Formats: sequence, C-alpha cells, structure tokens
Amino acid sequence: LRLTAENLENGTGRPTLKVYPNGKNSCRFDIWSNLPGDKNDGRITADVPYGLMYVFLQLIQHYTEPSTPSDSSYIQIEGFTFYGGKRSDKPEVLAKLFAGKDEQGVIYISVQVADSSRPKIRFPLMDQFYSKIITQQGPMAKPLASAIFAKGYAKALELFLQQHCSEAFVDKTGQQQQNNQRNNNGGYQQQQ
Repeated sequence: LRLTAENLENGTGRPTLKVYPNGKNSCRFDIWSNLPGDKNDGRITADVPYGLMYVFLQLIQHYTEPSTPSDSSYIQIEGFTFYGGKRSDKPEVLAKLFAGKDEQGVIYISVQVADSSRPKIRFPLMDQFYSKIITQQGPMAKPLASAIFAKGYAKALELFLQQHCSEAFVDKTGQQQQNNQRNNNGGYQQQQ
C-alpha cells in the first residue's frame, strides 16, 4: 500500500505514502516529503476513521470511470484540537483526503493537513518503475492503465481494512456509557 510521487523541488528522494491502523479506530496516513528542513523531519500524518476510509475508496473508484472529467474532490475531516491541554472551542479542519484525475487521465490521491506550510503532494495511481501494463500494441494508454491501477489500489486497501482494522478495533461502548452516566449525574457517579 506504499505509494511514491515525483521528487519535490529540492527534495532528497521521492515522497512516500503508507497506510496502517493506528489503534485508535482509525487508519493513519504517513507521508514523508523527503524535503530537507521540512517540519517533523518531513513526516506528515493524518488519522482517518475506518468508515471514512471506505468513503475515500468510493471517491477513488469514482475517478476510475472513463466519463469522469479531469477534476478533484476531497473528504474534509474535522475534529477538536488540543494545544497546551486546552481543547479548541469548535471543531477545526484536521485533514483533507483528495482523489482526482489530471489532464492526462492519471488518477491520484493526496492527503493534506491543516498546516498550509506543509507540502501538497500528489501520489499517482499509475504503473511506476518496474511494473507496466502492456497490450499487443505496446504500453497501455495512461488513462486506462491508471484506472486499472487505481481500482487495484482501492481493492487492496479495502481488503487491508477488512482484515487489519477489525483486529485493531477497540470497542469504546463501555467507556462511552460511563462518560454519559457521569455527565447525566453532574460529573459524579451516584453512590449506591
């Protein structure tokens, strides 16, 4: 599930993206920009709830349709932030999950965080390096090859979610019921 992108200007290597369950009922996207001097040693992270991951897969699938024009869409993930132990007054944008199709018909994804100073990297869902789809006439046309790679990536990610995320799922029902009881009792549990 690791993807790579073209080197960024002044980059020391190709940016990479990987996905894994983070143990908080969500998946984590880790992007490494490979830009010298980039914040957090070039690491950009975004946590995505399991349910939204399936929505993201559908968004990728949308762009595999030949009739879908060159465009992009994103899923906006909001939540509360905590700075210095204080929770934000209202939910803020934490990340945006992009899927799109460029002018050459190549489908891509991008994960962008709220910090606008971080690089915005497109990861093409396309044959790269040592893998190519070849027809009897030669290399397959980019739009069709990209659609096939995008469908394959979406399917691999779906199977990954089904297997690994169910293993990492933490049932918080009991904790939520306890929190609701505390809130209903003015913050205190009644003594029996």
